[in-house]
Amino acid sequence: MRHAYRNHWRRVETDDASRTVFIGPSTTGAPLEIVVVCDEAGAAIIHAMVARRKFLEE
Repeated sequence: MRHAYRNHWRRVETDDASRTVFIGPSTTGAPLEIVVVCDEAGAAIIHAMVARRKFLEE
């Protein structure tokens, strides 16, 4: 998850200003979808899965 976040190639803003979707490679190269929430305390990955097609086709 951290590898995909640190090496992402796409950043997608969401309707929630505190959440951002990042698309990046796993350590094996599989594209992952990572959701990061940011607030005054810092940033945390709250979701990770294989990237859905809608994030790969744009």
